[in-house]
Order: sequence, then C-alpha cells, then structure tokens
Amino acid sequence: MAIATSHSRVALRQWVNDARRDGASLREAVEDYLNTVLAAGEPAAPPSRGHGIITSDLPQSQFAETFWLLEQWRLAIETPPVRQGAGGPPRLALEDLKQIQDMNGRRSLRANENKLIAKFPPGHPERWVLPATATLLARVFPRCRFRPTNLLWYPAGGWMGWHTNADHPGWRLYINWSVPLGGRSAFLGLVDGKIVRRDDPGGWSANCFEVQADPPFWHAVDATTPRLSVGFQAYEIGDG
Repeated sequence: MAIATSHSRVALRQWVNDARRDGASLREAVEDYLNTVLAAGEPAAPPSRGHGIITSDLPQSQFAETFWLLEQWRLAIETPPVRQGAGGPPRLALEDLKQIQDMNGRRSLRANENKLIAKFPPGHPERWVLPATATLLARVFPRCRFRPTNLLWYPAGGWMGWHTNADHPGWRLYINWSVPLGGRSAFLGLVDGKIVRRDDPGGWSANCFEVQADPPFWHAVDATTPRLSVGFQAYEIGDG
C-alpha cells in the first residue's frame, strides 16, 4: 500500500486506489487512510461572521480532498436512500413563507413536512461517509469540529420547505452535488426580508451559513435537478 506523505487529494487518491487494488472496499480504504496518516497543515480561519449570510468566501480549493472522497462515494453508492413524502406541492415563494411564519414561528427541520426528499437514515450503510468527511473537514479547519446533521438526496423536482433549525443554533456547512451541466438547484435564504437564491454551480460545492434562535434564519432548498447534500454543524474550538 502507498505511503501518503502529505495531506492532500493526491495522497488520499493514491492510498485509496492502491488499497482497492489490494481488494479493500472504498470504506475500508478510506478508514485505513484516516487511521494511519497524520494530519498536516496550518489552521484555517473559521467562516466569517454574519447571521443569515450565505458565505461564498470559502476557497473551493480547500475542499478538494473532501470533494474527491465524496465523488468516489457518490459513484459507489449501492443502497438507495429512503424516500420521504411529498407533503403537498412545494411552497417556496415569499407569500408561502409569510404564511408559515405566521403559523409556526420558529419552525424546526423536524417539524417541516413540506418536502420531497430521499434520506439516508441512521443505520443506513452509506452513512459511513459522514464521520470520514467530518475528519477531513477538521483537518482543513483545525479550529473547528464537525457534527454530521444530514445526508439527503433530492430527486429532480424535489425540495425542502422553509425552516429555521432554531432548535440547534450554530454554523452549518453543507457540501452539495448537483448535475454539472444545466443544473438549477439552489439554496434559498431570507435575508433582510428578501429571498436570496444561491444556485448550485454544478458538481461539488460548499455553502456555509449561521442559524440562531433569535432572530431565526429561514431557509429552504429548491432542487429542480437531482441534488445530493451532506450537512454538518461546525463548532469552533479556539486557536491552535
């Protein structure tokens, strides 16, 4: 098996490819890499502050290793996610959001039934990728730790209705995949009373935003094309 001498996408790729040629599964190869190779690199700055702002200042190059791992996992998925029901037509317009705010106040994700998704629930064999990804992210951002929150597949025409996550405030980092060409899937957020739409660029990308209990940050997902979403809550642990 290859000896990885640097913490990089190239090192992970070489390690995994060699291990798989030796008969290891993708999961076995990745877990062996994470258990064997020491982290290296300077601490990265945490995301810039700003409640309700969908940050775009995280260099995508920082996620190259994570993107590579998730792409290998995406291509190797063997057990499909479990479809979770429609809950009526999508209600993603500003008028719909105002009605939901009047009725629900601080709607949590669990209370949100207006969705059309497929989910990898707890115990699903594909969820091994979550702790592996969290480990890679902690090496890129040594001042943070990452707790997995969601692993979702949106079919074409899927959505996640308006919600706040106010019951679990803090930073959220979502790594998303959407159709590389012609994708129009997007993250929606209510900022200063207006809906801000951030379209997925296609392929793998990362979104970061902060949610609070007061004021709550309303957000939703409009997946007009297939979309895979890997979510984490980020905790800052101080310098060093």
